[in-house]
Amino acid sequence: MTVAEGLAVNANLADRIDVFEVEQFIALNLYELGKFGAEGRRVAVSEFVTRYNEIIDDVETDPSLKIEFKQ
Repeated sequence: MTVAEGLAVNANLADRIDVFEVEQFIALNLYELGKFGAEGRRVAVSEFVTRYNEIIDDVETDPSLKIEFKQ
Protein backbone atom coordinates (compact mmCIF):
# COMPACT_ATOMS: atom_id res chain seq x y z
CA MET A 1 0.00 0.00 0.00
CA THR A 2 2.86 2.34 0.78
CA VAL A 3 4.28 1.80 -2.69
CA ALA A 4 0.90 2.46 -4.34
CA GLU A 5 0.47 5.65 -2.35
CA GLY A 6 4.00 6.75 -3.32
CA LEU A 7 3.33 6.04 -6.98
CA ALA A 8 0.11 8.05 -6.79
CA VAL A 9 2.02 11.00 -5.31
CA ASN A 10 4.70 10.74 -8.00
CA ALA A 11 2.04 10.71 -10.73
CA ASN A 12 0.25 13.69 -9.15
CA LEU A 13 -2.84 11.54 -8.58
CA ALA A 14 -2.84 11.28 -4.79
CA ASP A 15 -5.62 13.82 -4.39
CA ARG A 16 -7.79 12.06 -7.01
CA ILE A 17 -7.67 8.40 -5.92
CA ASP A 18 -8.03 6.33 -2.76
CA VAL A 19 -5.78 3.38 -2.06
CA PHE A 20 -7.18 0.54 0.05
CA GLU A 21 -5.68 -2.69 1.32
CA VAL A 22 -7.40 -5.70 -0.23
CA GLU A 23 -8.97 -6.60 3.13
CA GLN A 24 -10.49 -3.14 3.41
CA PHE A 25 -11.73 -3.28 -0.17
CA ILE A 26 -13.46 -6.63 0.32
CA ALA A 27 -14.95 -5.56 3.65
CA LEU A 28 -16.29 -2.33 2.18
CA ASN A 29 -17.86 -4.21 -0.71
CA LEU A 30 -19.45 -6.78 1.59
CA TYR A 31 -20.92 -4.00 3.72
CA GLU A 32 -22.31 -2.37 0.60
CA LEU A 33 -23.69 -5.62 -0.82
CA GLY A 34 -25.30 -6.30 2.55
CA LYS A 35 -26.93 -2.87 2.48
CA PHE A 36 -25.02 -1.97 5.68
CA GLY A 37 -27.27 -4.15 7.85
CA ALA A 38 -26.19 -7.06 10.08
CA GLU A 39 -28.35 -9.67 8.33
CA GLY A 40 -27.35 -8.39 4.90
CA ARG A 41 -23.67 -8.65 5.83
CA ARG A 42 -24.15 -12.26 6.92
CA VAL A 43 -25.79 -13.09 3.58
CA ALA A 44 -23.09 -11.24 1.61
CA VAL A 45 -20.27 -12.97 3.50
CA SER A 46 -21.96 -16.36 3.10
CA GLU A 47 -22.31 -15.85 -0.67
CA PHE A 48 -18.71 -14.61 -0.92
CA VAL A 49 -17.36 -17.64 0.95
CA THR A 50 -19.51 -20.02 -1.08
CA ARG A 51 -18.21 -18.58 -4.36
CA TYR A 52 -14.61 -18.55 -3.08
CA ASN A 53 -14.88 -22.24 -2.13
CA GLU A 54 -16.32 -23.04 -5.56
CA ILE A 55 -13.30 -21.42 -7.16
CA ILE A 56 -11.01 -23.46 -4.90
CA ASP A 57 -12.83 -26.63 -5.99
CA ASP A 58 -12.42 -25.68 -9.65
CA VAL A 59 -8.80 -24.56 -9.79
CA GLU A 60 -6.84 -25.62 -6.71
CA THR A 61 -5.43 -28.98 -5.72
CA ASP A 62 -5.27 -28.14 -2.01
CA PRO A 63 -8.72 -28.20 -0.41
CA SER A 64 -7.26 -26.79 2.83
CA LEU A 65 -7.49 -23.37 1.14
CA LYS A 66 -11.25 -23.48 1.58
CA ILE A 67 -12.97 -21.34 4.20
CA GLU A 68 -15.28 -22.99 6.69
CA PHE A 69 -18.19 -20.67 7.36
CA LYS A 70 -20.49 -21.40 10.28
CA GLN A 71 -23.78 -19.56 10.33
